[in-house]
Amino acid sequence: MRGGEKPKIEIHPLAHGELKDASALHERELRHEFLTRFGPGFLARYYKAFIESPYATALVARVPEVSGGERRLDGVLIGTFDTGAHYAYLVRDHGWTLTVYTVLQCLRRPKLAWDLLRTRLVRYARGVYRSLRYAVKSEKRESSQKTPERVGFLAYVATASDRRGLGIGKALVEAYAEQARMAGLDRLELVTLPDERGAGSFYTNMNWTYGGERVSRSGERYSLYRLSL
Repeated sequence: MRGGEKPKIEIHPLAHGELKDASALHERELRHEFLTRFGPGFLARYYKAFIESPYATALVARVPEVSGGERRLDGVLIGTFDTGAHYAYLVRDHGWTLTVYTVLQCLRRPKLAWDLLRTRLVRYARGVYRSLRYAVKSEKRESSQKTPERVGFLAYVATASDRRGLGIGKALVEAYAEQARMAGLDRLELVTLPDERGAGSFYTNMNWTYGGERVSRSGERYSLYRLSL
């Protein structure tokens, strides 16, 4: 690798044998995310749902030239191609296991239980309810003449802190966008924090369009970004 030249980044689908490493990378680099507080077991199962779902993708990145032969993950991304269908699948096929992990963590950590109850329980319950109803709504949409816009959602992307500046995050997002184009999607969306912990400038530099600031049902502010495909 010549001076100033960035090393080659290898992107491939996340494998089941890499779930432990992927969840560890997520936990280490996305500490501010509420989901991270449920622990590596929960995260591994959550990522497993993205591996197995026909409506989502999970990608990892490696930079062999920098790692010196070490088989480590340098970046990870998960996203959907059909968000409603994916989370309906997640609730149906992985919901009970994720619930068990959640309950165990809440029993061990009362503060987590209180924060969950205070800020997110109602929102999560509504999300589960919407997911359970998704199949019925899908049948109605299929019988309709109007074709809805196909929108994917970039859920998480994380890069190892000691590998930043190599273009790993950019490569992962571009690979996801290419998969979405091949799947016939019209647009991708994501949300990020509006303050210094967010990545708004990163996505703006990749031609994502700022869609305004939103406030979640739990009172959290976040910024919406869109990418037309």
